[in-house]
Amino acid sequence: MNREPHFDENEVLRQCMSSLNEEVPDMPENFHAQWTALVKEDAMKQEETRKIAPMRRWTRILSVAAALVFVVGGTLLTKDSLSPARTSAPQSLADSYDYDYDTYTSDVGYSEEAGSGVRTMMVGAANDAMPEAASAKSAVAEDKKIIRNVSLTIKTSAYDDSMASLTALLSQYGGYLESSSEYTNNRDLRTASLTLRIPADSLDAFLSNTGELGRITSRNMSSTDVTASYQDTAARLENQKLLLARLQALTDTAGDLSDLLALETQLADTQYNIEQLESALADTDQQVNDATVRVTLNEEAQPDLRDETVSLGERIRGALSTGWNAFVSFLQDCVVFLTAALPFIAIVAVMAIVIIIIRKAKKRK
Repeated sequence: MNREPHFDENEVLRQCMSSLNEEVPDMPENFHAQWTALVKEDAMKQEETRKIAPMRRWTRILSVAAALVFVVGGTLLTKDSLSPARTSAPQSLADSYDYDYDTYTSDVGYSEEAGSGVRTMMVGAANDAMPEAASAKSAVAEDKKIIRNVSLTIKTSAYDDSMASLTALLSQYGGYLESSSEYTNNRDLRTASLTLRIPADSLDAFLSNTGELGRITSRNMSSTDVTASYQDTAARLENQKLLLARLQALTDTAGDLSDLLALETQLADTQYNIEQLESALADTDQQVNDATVRVTLNEEAQPDLRDETVSLGERIRGALSTGWNAFVSFLQDCVVFLTAALPFIAIVAVMAIVIIIIRKAKKRK
């Protein structure tokens, strides 16, 4: 019977390991120090990356937040100012007719069309008229010239009755309707805009009865003192009348045809100025004697006394519709704001690009 040879496994393993020990080369003396330095350097880089990462993240967040604040805040602050309403104030009496009687005196004194003789007569007539005009100005009545304006906004559920009552009230106090307009909105509710002229003496009594027309939601009253401009215009008118009388007297003593023609021209100009000044005074008198009342009469819907409960679905639909309309309106305002701010955004973008290019160029050096 043959027996297999016996092998010592531990011995064989020991022999294999010893051969491995002989093949492994010795490590360099500074290997451990270099390896430790590399590990530390890598750890420092990772630590710097961990520190910089949150800063970059916060920088992005703050940049986005700043952009949102710029767009949203700018839209909310400028949505009304980007479409300003333009109104023009009514001209005063002095602005509507600015005539200087001294200018007229200068013109007649240097007319090149008349001979030297008629120029002397015309200058004398103008100079004689000026002191009398000054005394006429001081003699103008000292009564105050006050223009009163009132605006009312009235809401009523009985539109036809309120309109009839307003017409009766207007007739009662001797006023008249200057202009009116009426329109109906998409809810079939009417609005009337009326301009009334009420005698100034009856204005307060008229206003005290307007509360019967409906619910007054706004009332504005103003008074303008035009006494000084009225007196100045009256004095200029008196001056022109005196000058007209003296020019008419000079026509009787005119020596030749050229002098007569020059006087006739000046007479026509003076008569035209008189008519303009009289028209200005008449217009002011009308505004003083008849106060202006502007009434806006709005029809209100009849109150619904029925107890109707709105369902949850209707409330949700109403909320969605309101929210969507608000969102669309906000987007439109954003587009308008960004369009207005586009020149500033372009300038800032160009500056930012220039700074980035300069920084990259410095890093390369």
